[in-house]
Amino acid sequence: MKPVLATFTFTTEDGESYFDYVEIDPAKGNRFDFEINLQPMYSVKGYTTYDIEIDFLAYGDKKITPQYIIFDLFELTTDDRIIQAVDKPPSIKTADLNANIINTAQYMQIFTNRLNEEYGVIDDSWLTISAEGFGDYGDLVNLYRDGNDQLVLDVQDNNEFSFQSTAANDRRLTDSLGFHLNAYNLELPEYIEGEINLYAGIGTYPYGEVYESNVEFGMNWNTTGYGDYIVDVDLFNAHDYNSQNFPLSTLPLTGYQSTYIESELYLHHRIDLTDSANIITSGLPANVNFAILIPNATSRIPSLNVKNIDQISTPWDWVESWQGFGLTSSDYQLYNPDLATFYNPSAPLIEGTHYEVVVNNEGRDQINFYFTKPEIIGLLFNDNIQIDFHIDYEFSQFDYTIEEDSNTYNSEIHWRLPGNSYLDWNQFRYHPDLTSTATFNISYSHLSDYAPPSDFKTTLNETFTFYPREYNFTEITFTGFNDDEYEVALNIT
Repeated sequence: MKPVLATFTFTTEDGESYFDYVEIDPAKGNRFDFEINLQPMYSVKGYTTYDIEIDFLAYGDKKITPQYIIFDLFELTTDDRIIQAVDKPPSIKTADLNANIINTAQYMQIFTNRLNEEYGVIDDSWLTISAEGFGDYGDLVNLYRDGNDQLVLDVQDNNEFSFQSTAANDRRLTDSLGFHLNAYNLELPEYIEGEINLYAGIGTYPYGEVYESNVEFGMNWNTTGYGDYIVDVDLFNAHDYNSQNFPLSTLPLTGYQSTYIESELYLHHRIDLTDSANIITSGLPANVNFAILIPNATSRIPSLNVKNIDQISTPWDWVESWQGFGLTSSDYQLYNPDLATFYNPSAPLIEGTHYEVVVNNEGRDQINFYFTKPEIIGLLFNDNIQIDFHIDYEFSQFDYTIEEDSNTYNSEIHWRLPGNSYLDWNQFRYHPDLTSTATFNISYSHLSDYAPPSDFKTTLNETFTFYPREYNFTEITFTGFNDDEYEVALNIT
C-alpha cells in the first residue's frame, strides 16, 4: 500500500499557524506512535487555544491506497513550568554571581516537603533526584562556598543526586541542591525541555529494578591454596569456595530468566590422523600438506567457534571438569579425581612452525599443517593428536545455581563442581577455568537500594524452654474374682 503523509496544522487564537507531520508507511508496520511538541508555539506568546487540522496525502507508485486510518489515542499532556531566561547571569559589580537570592533565571533551588507525608517514604530510605533532558544546558548542582568563601556550583555525576530521608533532617532534602541552566551568551533563542524527577532508591529506576550488565568475577583459584587446574578433591570444599569468591548481591534478585553468565570454556578434542575421513588434502595453500577441522557443534554445545588454540600435542589424560572438558563423548576419559593433584600436558607442536589456525570459506575452524602426516605422527610418536582450545561460552542455569538466603536476600553464585561419584560425560557441568587468572561476566537484575536493610533483612535467635508432656504408668495385677457380682474402686494420684 501507498505511504501516507499526515500533515498537522495548528492555528492559534490570533490566526498564527504552525505545521508538523507524521509519515505513515504500511510497509513499516500497522501502528505508529507519534508525539508533536507544542512547547515552541506556547513559548512564543503563551497561546491558550489551538485549532487542529489534519490532512492526509497518499503518495508513491503503489496501486493500493489505505482506506482508513484510526486514531487510537489522541491526548494533550502537560506538566511544565515555562521559564524565560536571559542568557546573562545576574551578578554584582565584581562580576561574581549574586547569591543573595535563591532563584534566578539560571538557577533554581530544589526543596522538598516532608517525604513521609508527601510520598509515604519510610525513614532512612534512599531517594534520587535527577535532572533529565534540557539538551546540553541543564546541570544538577550542589551549591556551596569553598575555603575562599567563593560560591561553587558542583555539577553532580550523570545529573543525579542520592540522599536519605531521615528523621534527623525532618524527612526532607536538606542539601543545598539546585538546577543550573548553563545557557549563556547564546546567539539565537533556544527552546529546551527537561524534567526534575524524584526516584525511590539509589539511581533512576522507575520500576525499582536495576539491571547489572557484565559484572566481572575472578575465579581466584589461588585462594584455594592450589595451582592452576590442580585440586585435592578429598579436601576441597566446593560450597566454601563458591561462597567466599562469588557473592552476587545483598539486594533481592529479580528476573532469574534474564540472568546470563559468559566466559571462556576449556575443551579437549582428539583426532586420529590415520583415519582419512578426518583429513583434508584438497583446496589447500601450496605450503600446506594437509588440514583437519574442529567440530562446530556437539550434542551439548549447539554452536562453537575457537577463540584460541592452547596447544596441539600427543594425547594426555586430563581430569574432567577440574582440568577442562572433553569436547565430545568420545573425547571423555574415565573420571579419576585422584589424578587432579597434578597437571602435566604433553609437549606441544609449535604454532607458526608446524601448523596454523584459519577460518575456511565455510566459516569452520581449520588447522593447516606445514608437515606431512607421517612427519607429524613422528614428532608426536602417536597416530592421534589432541587439540586443547578455548571458546566463548554462555553458561546455562544447569551449570550453576544462585543461592539466595531467605532471611537476608544475600545471594551467591555456586558452580556445580563434580563429586567423586561422577561417571558419565553428561554429568559434568561446564564452568570457567579453575585458574588464578580466569574470569567470567554475569548480567542480572535486582531491586534498587531503597529501604534500609533493617526493613527487609531479618535474622532471629530465640531460646525456647521445652516443657515435655509427662505420662505416668501404674501397673496393677488383677487375678480375678470368684463372686458373681463385684465392684472395683481405683484411686490414683
